[in-house]
Amino acid sequence: MIAYKFEEDIINSMSNSPATSKPPVTLRLVVPASQCGSLIGKGGSKIKEIREAYTIQGQYAIPHPDLIGCIIGRQGTKINEIRQMSGAQIKIANAMEGSAERQISITGSLASISLAQYLINAR
Repeated sequence: MIAYKFEEDIINSMSNSPATSKPPVTLRLVVPASQCGSLIGKGGSKIKEIREAYTIQGQYAIPHPDLIGCIIGRQGTKINEIRQMSGAQIKIANAMEGSAERQISITGSLASISLAQYLINAR
């Protein structure tokens, strides 16, 4: 949600600018030492999970190309967790023949959709 707000602010500030592309943004979060453990996870499991979901290209982290298994989780556990946490209805379409892409449809309130998008992207 924070990244979404930053993007919104950048787009608004660019409306008065002749630039046509969004400038790259580096986001650094200051996390209290008492909370670092929850970010890192037991034995580094959470930070490892975050790293596995993204591919580093130059200075930027982009979602890993094969994310659907990561989003769904074993026997649907992760997608069900996202549904429960966000309150949104989430449907994942089957892959079209000859394509590795799958469409994800999210419905619900604006807040639940935003949270679901955030949680999916975080996976």
